[in-house]
Amino acid sequence: MDTICQGMQTWGAWVEDSMALGATLRRVRKNQRMTLVQVSEQTNLSISFLSDIERGKANPSLESLKKLAPVYGFKVEELERELERERDSADKFYPPGFTDFLSQFDDVDEGMQQLLLEIENHSASRPQSKEDWIQLYYSVKTILRQ
Repeated sequence: MDTICQGMQTWGAWVEDSMALGATLRRVRKNQRMTLVQVSEQTNLSISFLSDIERGKANPSLESLKKLAPVYGFKVEELERELERERDSADKFYPPGFTDFLSQFDDVDEGMQQLLLEIENHSASRPQSKEDWIQLYYSVKTILRQ
């Protein structure tokens, strides 16, 4: 079995975390001082699709990853390892106050965490402290009637 096929066995486990995948790809691209235009030209993937991947709005197919890997300078398996490292240190990418909020509210499920982070990402006035996150959390719970 070739190395790409071996990567497919674990693909489902890590592609679900599209925000971490996008953050990884963005970091690597910026470290290589490449623009989305340059990546698009080399992969024949649209700039908007590449941007959506980096922002966690789209999950690339295995075919798209095969196109991206040589441009970013690694194999699909290496991307998987890098993504695992990102997951292991995910709290360093949390916005200010979010980790403190989670430590106080340890029963907040993964879905609610993702929803809060998504709201924060699109908000004009972003939470900056644990108290801001608590207020947002209770507001969302009220809206969702939980």
